[in-house]
Amino acid sequence: MTYLIELWETPGGRCPVEKFIQSISEKAKGKMLKVFDLIEQYGEKVQMPHLKKLKGYDMYEIRFKFQSIHYRIFCVVRDAVFWLLHGIKKDTKHTPRGEINKAWRRAQQLDLALLPV
Repeated sequence: MTYLIELWETPGGRCPVEKFIQSISEKAKGKMLKVFDLIEQYGEKVQMPHLKKLKGYDMYEIRFKFQSIHYRIFCVVRDAVFWLLHGIKKDTKHTPRGEINKAWRRAQQLDLALLPV
């Protein structure tokens, strides 16, 4: 099975994850693309350290590190599509709850947008 990676957009057409990806270095993007290739090939079977299910949420965090900077991209999986919702550079051991909640709100908006009309 092949999985797809899609970027979530606001109702106004803004794409926060695209902006986040543009903000990171080219070498970090290269590492990120390798992780994305694994996800497209293996989906949810990709294990730590690259993909982690968030406890208490129907959501994952895509994880990669480059030059001691920890990057996280929060996503949900809907019908073999990984929807990228929110990206951060992580500075502390724990992921800030506010960042998780922001991604979760976007996941809820996505679910409403995916409902058949």
